[in-house]
Amino acid sequence: MPGRKRKHQKNRARESDYRPPSREPNTGKEIVDEELVKSGAIQGARADSFSDGGFGCPDCSWTTPKKGNSGIQALRAHSKVHVRDRRAVVSTLTIQAAVLVVAVAITLTPVFLQIGLSDVVSDIRFYVPVNTELILGTTVVASTVLTVSVLLTGSQYVMRGKRRWGFRYTWSVRLLVAYMLLAASLKWSEDGQDIWLHWLAPVLVLWAAWALIGTDVALTLLAIKRGTFEPRNQRKLLKSKNEITNQRIGIFRRSVQVRIRNGLIVLDKLSKRRRNSYNQLGVGETRLIKRSQQTRLEREEEQRQKLKRRNLKSQRDQGRRNRPDDASSRGV
Repeated sequence: MPGRKRKHQKNRARESDYRPPSREPNTGKEIVDEELVKSGAIQGARADSFSDGGFGCPDCSWTTPKKGNSGIQALRAHSKVHVRDRRAVVSTLTIQAAVLVVAVAITLTPVFLQIGLSDVVSDIRFYVPVNTELILGTTVVASTVLTVSVLLTGSQYVMRGKRRWGFRYTWSVRLLVAYMLLAASLKWSEDGQDIWLHWLAPVLVLWAAWALIGTDVALTLLAIKRGTFEPRNQRKLLKSKNEITNQRIGIFRRSVQVRIRNGLIVLDKLSKRRRNSYNQLGVGETRLIKRSQQTRLEREEEQRQKLKRRNLKSQRDQGRRNRPDDASSRGV
């Protein structure tokens, strides 16, 4: 008996410890920018109607719920992301500008030396037998190959983020720099005076291609180091959370199947990305049904004829309504 009494008391104590969950307090959940409140854009809202909700980055949509000194430190840590992005772009542009300046300096140095020290320039210049047509043809081919190589490897690296494309891009840029300096040094040869301008034009096009893709490659490399790189050619899949979403997907699947069977959707003419989406949906094996296509075409033709007859009828009715007005106006 004493044991049962103690057990009964414990059960009563557990029941007394249980409390029904309290209702959620009716507090605000909306977070807005302080600038909106101070400017009075939110009608009827004052500064004392809000409490501290954290911090946000002025350069992007990043926010943190931390307050006080912790929020300031989190914002300071996030600001380093923009600093590194800016540093990567500036470093790339600096290297590109430096290569261009060095090439231009190598090219123009003989011109300035010839103005002041013509004898010294004649001693410095070297003689190399140059076939003008061969050099121009080689220049066009080399510039085209390097331009395509830089743009192709750079775009593939930006899209895929693979190390092998980064390696190929790096070597393409190294060949580009060496080629630019070689083109600039042609000004120092005696027989190269007549063709260096023709050689320099394709080189500048090559440098412009490097400048076009260089900053994107630098930002991609930085994103890979951070672990935040998302390939542009990825296929992200989503999973429904409830039965209602499943039903909506089923309705959409059946509608796509109907449109494929009656010819409104032709799978062979779709893009690769959309075709993969339909394969994932489970309608990739659906085929065209000639009878359904013919029925659809007949129905569309019938609708067009009905619309045409309706328009003609409305035009005749409009003409009939306008005739008495015209007659009365002529009688007056």
